[in-house]
Amino acid sequence: MYRVEVKRDHRAKGKPRLRVAIIILLLLFFISVFWLIYQKFRPIVQNRIEEEELVEVNYKRYFVVQKEFSTLENNVEFSELKQLNIACFKENEEEIKNLLGINEISLIEGDVYEWMKKQDISTFILLEPARTDFRLKTLSIDGVYIWEKGADLANYPLYYEESQQIEKSKAEEWVETNFDSSFITTYVAAGEIIPSRAVARKFRRTGDYKYPFYNVQDLFWNADFSSAVLENSMLGMPEPCYGCTWFTSDEAFMEGLVYSQIDVLTPGNHFMDGGIKAVSRTIDLLDEAEIKHSGFSKTDLDDASQPAIYEVDGFKFAFLGYDDVAWFHWAGPTWGGVATVSQRFDNGTKKILTDKIESDVKRAKELADYVIVIMSWGDREYINWPLENQKQMGHAFIDAGADLVLGTHQHWVNTVEIYDGKFIFYGMGNFVFDQTHTDPTRQGVILEFYFFEKRLVSAKIIPHQTCGYHQTQVDDENCTHFQPQILDETDPVYKIIWDRMFEYSEI
Repeated sequence: MYRVEVKRDHRAKGKPRLRVAIIILLLLFFISVFWLIYQKFRPIVQNRIEEEELVEVNYKRYFVVQKEFSTLENNVEFSELKQLNIACFKENEEEIKNLLGINEISLIEGDVYEWMKKQDISTFILLEPARTDFRLKTLSIDGVYIWEKGADLANYPLYYEESQQIEKSKAEEWVETNFDSSFITTYVAAGEIIPSRAVARKFRRTGDYKYPFYNVQDLFWNADFSSAVLENSMLGMPEPCYGCTWFTSDEAFMEGLVYSQIDVLTPGNHFMDGGIKAVSRTIDLLDEAEIKHSGFSKTDLDDASQPAIYEVDGFKFAFLGYDDVAWFHWAGPTWGGVATVSQRFDNGTKKILTDKIESDVKRAKELADYVIVIMSWGDREYINWPLENQKQMGHAFIDAGADLVLGTHQHWVNTVEIYDGKFIFYGMGNFVFDQTHTDPTRQGVILEFYFFEKRLVSAKIIPHQTCGYHQTQVDDENCTHFQPQILDETDPVYKIIWDRMFEYSEI
């Protein structure tokens, strides 16, 4: 029998102890490093901790008063609100109760416009600016209109102010109000301008081509941009005609257009009366003055249908101008003239070219954020309701994606429609015109649109009236003829224009 002897390595006995020692040394090393890092950055950490202290901040929450759009009221006194039938959304209930000192308030459910249509006409709704609906009418409070640029908000009483505590680190990012007027954009639209016939005779007699705009200049000057309809083109210095229905204007009228600061022009149905030569000259004059235009061309229909783009603070508006009346002036594939979206047949009937509407609007939407269509339309004049053809055309533009449709030509103010959540104003009436033989043709409206944070929030209707005899009669020196006068809401004529406009309106 043999004995096997196993020799043991006594050096292996010390290896576990060595590993433990190494681990301890490493731990001590890392602890030392972290300690040094902590000591270095401790002041920063302490400052961060101190910044998390709570600080008191103020918050001012403004409210806007709205009513149904056709109301004649433009202003309400703050002191009267507590006696009125007030409505708001649930989240603002307690604030408004405290603000007005009332106990009862109606609560809005769902879409504010649809809810409002079911309420009594005496209902006033209070909304935060971001929740206002342009399909309702915004009222001034104590004479202050919140959407007006430069409005005196120090005297605007409809706000609720509260204090609360937030983390000190967030204080710099704190928004102190729910409304900043610097985010308002304003657009002003007017009806037809005819710088011919009796208006031109007034120019010649006075030598003043700016006078038609003296009483309305502030509206256009204070707006971010504006538009109007130029009834006819300009070429040379033609002798003003009497009682005529074909006319061209004096090029010197450009002085008045530049003075007015109207930014965009679209054509009326007489725009081609002077022929393609007058259209071409007018385009050159407008381009030289940097006045944008849409709806007419020297060359062809596609060029005439190009939108005019106007940009305000990165917000782009596209204008599309058309005439649907003077078919003999319409541009074509290879000839210039006025843009149209209709086809006329030999028997006198017309067809709406919906494919063209869709393609024109699509092109405009690719270039801009908001599309405005201005139509010279209506085969029947001197009425205050739209013909079926006008309604179909207006609806087709909205269906294609247009945001706003404005109409002229019938020489009376016409109805307002809200179709698929968009405005169609079928007729703004005459603006600077010599049809002073009847009251309705002396009257019109200027429209003012307000955008807040690139969203339409309010539309204001501003009635006006001009004086002067019919174009074939001698001027009355007791008034400034063909010069629109803005009407005060206390003027009886204001209500006459308003009622004519809303008699057949669908809102």
